[in-house]
Amino acid sequence: MLAGLFDRALDDMLIERVPKITVPKGATTTIRRSDILTSAEITELIRCCNQKRYNSPPRPWLAAMIAVAAGSGLRVSELGGLLVGNVDRLNMQLHVEKQASLDGTERVALKSECAYRSVPVPEVVFEVIDRHLFEDPRRPDEPVFYRMVNGAERMHTKNSANAALSRVQKLCGLRNKSFHDFRHFYASQLIAAGVPVTGVQAAMGHANAQTTLNTYAHLWPGQEELTRRAAASGSEFLRDRSGIWAIRDATKPDDNPPSLQVVG
Repeated sequence: MLAGLFDRALDDMLIERVPKITVPKGATTTIRRSDILTSAEITELIRCCNQKRYNSPPRPWLAAMIAVAAGSGLRVSELGGLLVGNVDRLNMQLHVEKQASLDGTERVALKSECAYRSVPVPEVVFEVIDRHLFEDPRRPDEPVFYRMVNGAERMHTKNSANAALSRVQKLCGLRNKSFHDFRHFYASQLIAAGVPVTGVQAAMGHANAQTTLNTYAHLWPGQEELTRRAAASGSEFLRDRSGIWAIRDATKPDDNPPSLQVVG
């Protein structure tokens, strides 16, 4: 944008030349396999959330949020802004329409148009939400997850959810991860199941497929073998008498065993 402004200024004869502008490359967003939480780690984390510890009460709401995040890939702000009415059991989808504001006082627009989506989720996600709402009933126009601040109801935000998560992880001696790591776990599960790039992009609400590839391309299984098979299928002609190798005619008698010979 700055370069464009300088070009316009040059055209308008406001400056004599356009200065050289170097834009540094952004930090990589690639997620290493070792950074992704395992199903065993998430199970243990949920178990710890439901346990009462010294000077720390159980947090069943946090356990439910973790389960829904890992099973749907929603951003923590989207999870905070999820209304009961957005839980579509008939079509087995969660409709992501708005997100919680930074202070959790209101629902605001999502970060991009692509973030507006309906995410197909498994039955277990609905079972978690059903149990959570059975223990704490809510109206269709109310958030599924909320907190109380000075007697006033607030939606959960990135800060509030991650603060509670960090507390539990520290108490249980688990890896220090954020809610965004449940999103990475979800994406890795889709990829392992064979969902194509466009499908992962749609479920994650990425603005474009390049974002999905930049982050998760190395997680798609069997890429090396797939590439090898594709190359082999198109290079079988090399085994013929193409001038690279000459295959001895097996119909001619010879005391020596057949072998490949390099043609000079």
